[in-house]
Amino acid sequence: MRKVTILITVIVLSVLALTIDYCNSILYKQPSPAQLSRPLFHLSEEEYLELPDDKITVTEGSLIVAREVFTDLDIPAYLKQIDSMVQTLRSKLAAIEKSDDPRPTLQVINDFIIDEEKLVYDDNAYFINEALDIKKGSCVGFTALYLILSEKLQLPVCAVNAPSHVFARYESEGTRINIETTVRGKFYSNEEMRERNDISIEAIKRGTYLASLSKKEFLSVLIGRRGSYFNLTGDTQRELRDYSRALSLLSTNISARYNKAQAFGKLKLYDKALREYSQALKLDPNDASIYISRAYLHEKMESYKKALQDFSQAIKIEPNDVETIWYRGFMYEKLELYDQALQDYSRALKDRNLIFKKDFFKTTLTCRAGIYMERGQIDKALDDYNLIIEHYPGDPWIYYRKGSALSDIHRYEEAITYLSQAINLEQEFDEVYLAYYARARCYRALNKHDESDADYTKAEKLEFTYKHK
Repeated sequence: MRKVTILITVIVLSVLALTIDYCNSILYKQPSPAQLSRPLFHLSEEEYLELPDDKITVTEGSLIVAREVFTDLDIPAYLKQIDSMVQTLRSKLAAIEKSDDPRPTLQVINDFIIDEEKLVYDDNAYFINEALDIKKGSCVGFTALYLILSEKLQLPVCAVNAPSHVFARYESEGTRINIETTVRGKFYSNEEMRERNDISIEAIKRGTYLASLSKKEFLSVLIGRRGSYFNLTGDTQRELRDYSRALSLLSTNISARYNKAQAFGKLKLYDKALREYSQALKLDPNDASIYISRAYLHEKMESYKKALQDFSQAIKIEPNDVETIWYRGFMYEKLELYDQALQDYSRALKDRNLIFKKDFFKTTLTCRAGIYMERGQIDKALDDYNLIIEHYPGDPWIYYRKGSALSDIHRYEEAITYLSQAINLEQEFDEVYLAYYARARCYRALNKHDESDADYTKAEKLEFTYKHK
């Protein structure tokens, strides 16, 4: 009986061991002998990303990511070019005095990238081959090149995420030096980088920003930026695939999370978009732009109360953002909370810089004037219309609205003057028939029946044409 028990125990343990091995093989897929028998850059991106961390390099990984866009990419040629650059760097580094301080070594790399390679900043240059070919790179391109050269030189340099930004970091034996690759590789402390990039303490605590990234995690950043490239080309399917892939490599990749929400919103998959925005806010609850984007989505869904809450939260974080203040005022107006709407519109208009944001300046005044009109505060509405006309003398809608306001208080002669100006701009006024109707009523009130009849006839014809285009 005891032998049977022992035998059963052995069988159970063997099965358990096999099960664990099988689960590990699923969770941590090992490269097959066939995969490792050929150069790793021949692998597909999916195969490459399944390799263990110690098999991954920024050099090969960056080129493999770029190959998705540049399908004829000659990776061996780029590897040869990179090796030549590294050989030049080694000669330069051999000429400097050896020191425990890594800064002179890092400065040599900085000078080489800027002065010899002449790499210049271009926010639209996403990929490493662009940095090597046309000498242009975004913060990602700059950092990728810096990491590749450091990797080849066996220097402990990694990437670091910041809001809509990435930079390099030397980190070894208690020494940490942040390298702002787009500013000639200038060195900064963590606190300086936090202030430069306006990063909240909460986001740092949650591991979203300023954490050192592994090589796979840096590839997550590259793949996320590639998703942005596909957004620009209109390939939403590959865009979404890249954001998902980026998040599978780095769950705190907030840019990928945010952009994924934007993509879902564009596809009108609003529930999915809302979930992604909410996940992004867990990574950084002090990012006003996420609240604003989610508020816009709530507005599209006509969830005005939720939009109002998100705009209010954004204003708590950035209290001087006049555009957000205007949008909150608009939500108050949608909810018929007119006192609060007037307060926000007036608060926005106190910002002198709003006049330079022409569309918002005009829209804010128009909205406020509309509420004044609803409340019968015609004089205040007229003051706002006068301000708009002063800055936008070619807008027929404003002449129409001012003429209508004057008509409401029986100032018919003045009303006719402004309605006539709206009609004179009929080439810019698709619904010019409204001005004809309004002017016809003014003429009728002044007992000018011939003019009134003519305007009514004209209005009816124009309305018919407009509605049957």
